[in-house]
Amino acid sequence: MQEQKADIGKVNFVDIGTADFLTAVKRDIDFAWIYYGWDGVGAELKGEKLNMVYLSDYSKQLDYYTPVLTSNEDFLKNKPDLAKAFLAGATEGYQFAIDHPDEAADILLKAAPELDKDLVHASQKWLASKYKDDAPRWGEQKKEVWTGYGEWMKAHGLLQKELNFEQMYTNDFLPQ
Repeated sequence: MQEQKADIGKVNFVDIGTADFLTAVKRDIDFAWIYYGWDGVGAELKGEKLNMVYLSDYSKQLDYYTPVLTSNEDFLKNKPDLAKAFLAGATEGYQFAIDHPDEAADILLKAAPELDKDLVHASQKWLASKYKDDAPRWGEQKKEVWTGYGEWMKAHGLLQKELNFEQMYTNDFLPQ
């Protein structure tokens, strides 16, 4: 809103919780932050037009990783082999989803049959090219993404102290 010189005081923030995004915007919500890989793809399947606003259009610093797998320092220090094994399995799973999006969707549907089959398949097809995006391998993160987002937050008064970006992420446990 600052980038557009808009008055944030005119925005009424409402927590829609787990309400369906499309239902909410048809009733009394004007805009919402969505996960495009699910809500955006779901809107496309329903023939709904979305007016998407991408944060990165306003600042290249507003790039970030999602989802993020987290751990604590003690676990990584005391059980590095387990962390590596977990990430090896996650890497294998994501690579399978990249290479076989329809089969990956079917696996998810078997575990969660209540999900919308068409949405799961369309979402997985859309996501398959996003899992590695511009990285040479799944899970790899770059310091400039972390620093850019953190510096943007600091410049806009959302962070009060300096952060050590080197300590915020690691690629050390990913399979080579």
